[in-house]
Amino acid sequence: MAAETALRAGPGGGWEGRSVAIEGFGKAGGGAAREVTSRGGRVVAVSTVAGCVVDVSGLDVERLLALRHVHGDACVLRYGLPAEPPSRLFTAVDADVVIPGARPGVISRRVAESLPSAVRVVAPAANVPYTREGVGWHGNSNHTLAEHWDGTAWQIVPTPSPSSGLNVLQDVTDISASDVWAVGYTGSGVRHTLAEHWDGSSWTATTMPDELTGNEVGAVTYHVQLEPPNSAQFTTFAVGVTASTGSFTPSSGAGTYRFEARLRNISNGAYSSWSPARSISVTN
Repeated sequence: MAAETALRAGPGGGWEGRSVAIEGFGKAGGGAAREVTSRGGRVVAVSTVAGCVVDVSGLDVERLLALRHVHGDACVLRYGLPAEPPSRLFTAVDADVVIPGARPGVISRRVAESLPSAVRVVAPAANVPYTREGVGWHGNSNHTLAEHWDGTAWQIVPTPSPSSGLNVLQDVTDISASDVWAVGYTGSGVRHTLAEHWDGSSWTATTMPDELTGNEVGAVTYHVQLEPPNSAQFTTFAVGVTASTGSFTPSSGAGTYRFEARLRNISNGAYSSWSPARSISVTN
């Protein structure tokens, strides 16, 4: 399948563990669904003109094919899960791959802009699903990408892509398993700072100030480390765009808190040296 070639060209490899949403469940869509499951993927959504059925854990493809044989396009209504409008397939289903296989021109610019950030590949099964604007937008946009290693394999984790133009993450720091920050830039033409936060279950985009101007916005990130009282080790305190002020709450009680900082040019990845440590004394 063309989709597998595209998946193997990127991080994560082929179909194993991947998810797919299929528009149309005729010969092309049904055949694609069988092929995906035979290669280790799972079909998480199927739409027909009658509606869209979604199960993130994976639909029973053989059962759905049997229902199609009896009920045609209404198979999605007979599956036993709530059926939603067919358009949900392109706007609200987080799948690695979307397979449009029914209507010509279904991937317009508007639809392409609405594709969830998790979508990595759009692989037509039949007809000509793109409009010219849809091809132009999808081919010239960048989506953020984050992957998680579970000890066995890498899995793509959905991340926000706020702009219809560039969305780039270029630096990351982990404060804890439920407090991770990634920073970069977003936008077409003038770039704006992009910061995303992992809370242990999902990534969300966070508003950050643009401290620089023009295309330099987001060009530099800061990394501040903290050594609390009675500790001989610096740990990450903050990361983000360059800023002249900040706030600090002493979380380890009275004593001397030491800070050091460095900058990173995200255009070339170069770090500055760590600054000399500065101290703050806190009393009860």
